[in-house]
Amino acid sequence: MSRRQFAPAAAHRFSIADFHKMIDVGILHKYTRVELIRGHVMEKTATRSPLNSSVMGSIGSMLRKALPEEWHFRTQSNLVLVAAESHLEPDFSILRGNSHKYHLWYPDAGDCGLVVEVADETLPVDRELSMSLYAQAQIPEYWVVNLMEMQIESYTQPTVMMGQIRYEKRTDYSSESTIPLRLEGQEISQLSVGEVLLR
Repeated sequence: MSRRQFAPAAAHRFSIADFHKMIDVGILHKYTRVELIRGHVMEKTATRSPLNSSVMGSIGSMLRKALPEEWHFRTQSNLVLVAAESHLEPDFSILRGNSHKYHLWYPDAGDCGLVVEVADETLPVDRELSMSLYAQAQIPEYWVVNLMEMQIESYTQPTVMMGQIRYEKRTDYSSESTIPLRLEGQEISQLSVGEVLLR
């Protein structure tokens, strides 16, 4: 993923509607690399390692073959998380319907079956900040493709309880294993982790 950072405590907070208005009127250019994170507009860095870029390509190829017609994936595209006051651009989001469904509005967490982030030096952010955002929005499953330890981490069962925002279950898949691709509780396919990681 592109790097996400925590906002300073004194920063001004914007609503999701404010963020969209800033894009619409040109305050934020539509190609500017920014996200809204819990009400704060944060700049993203776009630098990727060769391995990160190649793994992004392998994931895209595998998803293109595995997804049924009623689902499609987007790469580094808009996803609104109302519950987390955020508008992110995850590396991959798996969405219901075809791409034409969203030509007039942004998809939100209710449209999303799976989010994937590819992590190298961003691993701590993806395991903490990103994970808490997706859990708060009730994204049913979140994968961290961990290039530092060459594994895929699957997070499921999002919970928000007593101020704690997290996924209850984490399962790690090594490069010798396969990971189930699940949508709405149904297993769609098994993906080779070694192929994803180019091992």
